[in-house]
Amino acid sequence: MSEEENIRKAYLYLGLEAGTGLPEVLTKYKRSVMVWHPDRAPNDPKWKDEATEELKKFNWAKDILQSHFEGGGHNPTGPCICKPGTVSGAGPAGRSNTGPGRRAKTTEETNSEEAQAKAKNEERARRAASEQPVQNEREQTEQRAAQAMQDAMAHERELRDNRLRWRIAIGLGAAYIGLCLFGYVGTGVKAWWHTFTFNWERDHAPKQEQPSQSIPTPLAPSPELSPSTNFSPPAQPQDPDQIRREQEAKKKHDQDIYFAKLDVDRYQRSVEHGQTLIPELETKIADPNVSITDRRQLESYRDFQQKELTKNIDRLNYAKSHLRELQSAVD
Repeated sequence: MSEEENIRKAYLYLGLEAGTGLPEVLTKYKRSVMVWHPDRAPNDPKWKDEATEELKKFNWAKDILQSHFEGGGHNPTGPCICKPGTVSGAGPAGRSNTGPGRRAKTTEETNSEEAQAKAKNEERARRAASEQPVQNEREQTEQRAAQAMQDAMAHERELRDNRLRWRIAIGLGAAYIGLCLFGYVGTGVKAWWHTFTFNWERDHAPKQEQPSQSIPTPLAPSPELSPSTNFSPPAQPQDPDQIRREQEAKKKHDQDIYFAKLDVDRYQRSVEHGQTLIPELETKIADPNVSITDRRQLESYRDFQQKELTKNIDRLNYAKSHLRELQSAVD
């Protein structure tokens, strides 16, 4: 087979017009290989055999045309055997493409080969068109699977972040409650200890012996004193037990005033803290950049602080009232 016939046949195998340049030939070759690759249907032996044969033809056609364009036999500016209208049997250098023992193909044989090649090209085009929807569906399925995987990973990250936020919020709440309980318990223990030591000192104080007092014998009025003379009886000595009880009562009263002042100061600080914290929480809740989950947590924490503020205000009012009663008792 002459070089001209090989080139013409190669163009027919690739479904290209005669004279098409090498870049278009290589592009068409790559696309044809993708369509007819045997691995596209590994479970169909018939299709695999046919695809293998077609792939051999594509490789042969690519090698023929690439050898013509890159081997120096191509004439880009003048007549060339790869271009239509070139005189059959003459190459670019004027050498004969037919030799001894070679028979030039008849027009019928050439037309038959062209018809077969055209039919193969049409069959390849039909196969590619029929497989395109399947390929599109496969790509869409893969895209949906990838999107579902990304959504699942994003959802998992959101759940993990929410669990972390809840743990932090619960930890902060537990720490706050623990500090409040510690303050209440510490104040109660301190008050109990003062009361206990006071009662212990009172109950175990050494008793002082009272000196025996003799009842004085009243003297007879002196006749020399006139009835109009002023007479004041001698002052009676005060009972030591009464003195000690009064001192203990005064000490206990002073302690009650001291602890009442501590309660007023503690509740006052708690009220001021709540009045400062709640507006800050309201500002964060109104921020449009805060997520829904964080906003719910902030609202829950704000409601808790409002309840605590109400309780602390009531406790502060009671502590102030109790302190006023103790101070008025002294006056």
